Amino acid sequence: MPYKLLKQRINTNFSRIVKPFKNRSAFAEWTERPDYIIETALDFSDVNLESAQAVYNVIFDDAQIAVEIRLMQSTHYTSYCFDLFLVLRYDELNSATASVIAHYDARLEALRRQYNGDWIIGDGDLTLSALM
Repeated sequence: MPYKLLKQRINTNFSRIVKPFKNRSAFAEWTERPDYIIETALDFSDVNLESAQAVYNVIFDDAQIAVEIRLMQSTHYTSYCFDLFLVLRYDELNSATASVIAHYDARLEALRRQYNGDWIIGDGDLTLSALM
């Protein structure tokens, strides 16, 4: 099954970064398309700082997509920086699927800007002094 991987590095604590993805209603609000989520395959019921995962199945602009959300702590120096991965799995890449990918990419960018502003955190920034 083909997929598209989207990633952002977010400078915030765990409870804030997991909040938009914690359950179906929170995820629906974050996507700004609440009526498109058809199933929660896996939610963040048992999460930890090292890695957390949730999966939601959605129908969005005539494209059925599994949205897998993975959170990983970016560095061991602090618990205030997370790598957020969205893995979008779909049957075929067409205009509807491309529209969904663009929508999730824009939502992920908006989340990054909400916490980081214009700062795009690079690997060289993963020090305690830079992140505090």
